[in-house]
Amino acid sequence: MTPGQRGDESRDVEPIEGRPWISRMSTPSSRVKRIIAVIGALAIIGVAVPLFISLFTGGGSDDDVAQAPSSVPPVTSVARSAEPMYSSPGECVSLTATDRGITPQKSSCTAAGFTFIVASALQQASGDCGVGQYSQLTQPGFGKLCIVPNFAAGGCYSVPSPTGTLVDFRATPCDTPAADRAQVIRVRGRVPAPTIDCPGGQIVSFAKPSPLSYCLASATG
Repeated sequence: MTPGQRGDESRDVEPIEGRPWISRMSTPSSRVKRIIAVIGALAIIGVAVPLFISLFTGGGSDDDVAQAPSSVPPVTSVARSAEPMYSSPGECVSLTATDRGITPQKSSCTAAGFTFIVASALQQASGDCGVGQYSQLTQPGFGKLCIVPNFAAGGCYSVPSPTGTLVDFRATPCDTPAADRAQVIRVRGRVPAPTIDCPGGQIVSFAKPSPLSYCLASATG
C-alpha cells in the first residue's frame, strides 16, 4: 500500500503530488451525484410552484389590495319624526340629524347634499329588507325604509361602520383622513347593472329598486 492510500478508500481519494499526507476528492461517487440531483430538483420546485400558483390564481399586487375598501356595511338608524315619511321605491330621501334624532325628508336624487335611494318601503318596523347590503331607517309606529347610498361616480365619501349612523354618510374631499368609525372611499364607477368591471377594487351591488353596481376603492387609490 502506497502513501496516501487506505484500503478501498483509494477509489475516492488521490494524493496531492509532493504531499502524500494530504488527499483530495476525485470524481464524485454515484451517491453524491444523486444527492446533488435531489437538491437541484427541490430548488426548481421551490421556484416553480409559487410561480404556478401566482399565474393561475390571478394573484394581485399589494397595490391592488391596498386600493380596495372593506365594503359598504349596512347601517341601521331610527327616525324620530312625529309624522311618517312615505316614499316609493326609486325615490330619494335626505336625512338630517336633530336634537330629537334623525329626520327623513324627500329629496331630489340629484340634490347637492347626500341622499339615499329607497329600495323598498315596509309597513312594519320589524320587516326584513332581504338579502343585500341595504341600510335601514326605522320609523317607530310607521314602518321601515330599506335604502341604498346614492353615490356619484368619481366622488369620494365618508362611509360609517355598522356602529355609526346614517347621517355619517357624506361627500368629502378625497384626502380626508379616515375617522375612528368611518372609512373614506372613492367611487370609480357606477352602472345600472347587476355587476361592474372593477379591477383592483370592491364591487358593491344592489338588486332593489333596480340593479345598481358600484366600483369602490380607497380614496388614495
